[in-house]
Amino acid sequence: MRLLTRARRATGVALAIALLWGCGGSDDDDAADTTVRAPLICTSATGLTFTTDMDSCDEAFEQGGEFAADLELATGADTPAAELAVASTCSTIQGAEPKTYETPEVATLAEQLHSSGVCPGLLTMLVPPTTAPVVGLVVTTGWSLVDVIDGDTLDVTGTDGQRRIQTIGINSPEPGDCMGEQATNALRFLAADQQLTLVPDISDVDAEGNNLRYVEQADGVDLAGTMIDLGLAIAEPVEPDIARAGDYAQRMVNAQAAAVGLWAPDACPPPPATTAAVVTG
Repeated sequence: MRLLTRARRATGVALAIALLWGCGGSDDDDAADTTVRAPLICTSATGLTFTTDMDSCDEAFEQGGEFAADLELATGADTPAAELAVASTCSTIQGAEPKTYETPEVATLAEQLHSSGVCPGLLTMLVPPTTAPVVGLVVTTGWSLVDVIDGDTLDVTGTDGQRRIQTIGINSPEPGDCMGEQATNALRFLAADQQLTLVPDISDVDAEGNNLRYVEQADGVDLAGTMIDLGLAIAEPVEPDIARAGDYAQRMVNAQAAAVGLWAPDACPPPPATTAAVVTG
């Protein structure tokens, strides 16, 4: 009888332990359950960063790109324009400085990116545009070329005098660099004997005091965009002046695919080998 009682007690203890184990779990399980995944940082081709709740950055860009395409902010989900729309919007709502959105679609994109977990942030960082005109930053016409400094910088003259213009959104080789002379000559060809139009974005001048403008021929041909088409400039958007960044990014992709200019296989051959001098005694 005592042996049976002891056996029953042992069985009861074992059952109680099993129940406690199943309900409470071990300390290791508790530690595993409370582990928080570090934020996943995503970076766009243009260098903009944001954090996402998605399992991967590819998933974040894919989902965000679909939102951008549906809102007609890009021609497709898997395009440079879609990537730029996602990255710039995400970096804004996760940033520290409020920015003005230009169209209602951008605000809608921000809401979708936030609620879907592509990039949770503060929607109040995007503020609606004001109706007040920006003093001084207006489109001006009737400019003519004075000189070309390099493939993205030129001097022009008009009724307001002479100005040095740094074209927005591109970077061309400097004189003396590979394709630098070709880039300078190409911009001179595009701008010479033309009535030029200067189109502002957000900023008036750069750090050197040059006027930041898009430069167009009278018929609307965008000089910076054409330089990208020729493979003689790269798309290099700098916030906040990114109104044409998506278009420029796509044009650069097209130039790379066509292997023109800087993207040609033999565009920049290696320097010739030098023969070491032989010292004789």
